[in-house]
Amino acid sequence: HGRGKYAFVGVSPLGYEGCNYWYLDEGGTVKKGDFVWGRMGRRNLEQIVTVDSVRHFGGENAPYEPSSVKRVLRIATDEEVNELLGK
Repeated sequence: HGRGKYAFVGVSPLGYEGCNYWYLDEGGTVKKGDFVWGRMGRRNLEQIVTVDSVRHFGGENAPYEPSSVKRVLRIATDEEVNELLGK
């Protein structure tokens, strides 16, 4: 959806695709279908999540205050994804 100052990605825990918990991708390189590391849940544990969608917004129309949103920590490596999926 175009370019903007902020890249928000909708992520879901594995097995729960479509949940779309919104995280900020500060690098702006994450794509739909990627597996990324993020902090999830009440305990804020780092885990690999699936990227369901990516949306770009300017500062004036961001859906959430960027300073208060969880961040994508990094894209998961192929080895991490294969291990997680049992391949």
